[in-house]
Amino acid sequence: RVAGQPGMRSAMAHVIAQRTPDEVVIAETPFVLFGAQYHGREHVTVRLCSEDKDRFAFNGESQLLTTDLVTPAEVQIEQPAGIWILISVSYMSNAKTQFPVSCVEPKENWELQETLTFEQDIYWEKPVVVKHYRRKAI
Repeated sequence: RVAGQPGMRSAMAHVIAQRTPDEVVIAETPFVLFGAQYHGREHVTVRLCSEDKDRFAFNGESQLLTTDLVTPAEVQIEQPAGIWILISVSYMSNAKTQFPVSCVEPKENWELQETLTFEQDIYWEKPVVVKHYRRKAI
């Protein structure tokens, strides 16, 4: 890890440095979303995938905005060349959206480019995991 940039700080620094404008960034849970939005502010939009944009379907709904949510259909309309998924099991597992790449279109159209782990600075928190998928060339 980069000194002074553990966990979500380091994860978002990596995403910001590597992401292309035609890629989307999706957080797996609201709790991952909030940290990612903070560390990505002014650089990248991070959203939470939701089947029907119902913020009350998530823990942390009082902090969520409707604009924080994106449906699989909306992601598909954007036709991103890549997807960055931010995950951490430190935060309530029942809040997970279980966002699979197939949420956008068939999984066989996507290829995992990398999976990176960013250790947290607090020993009891689990790492932040970043998965980067790119659309397969046809």
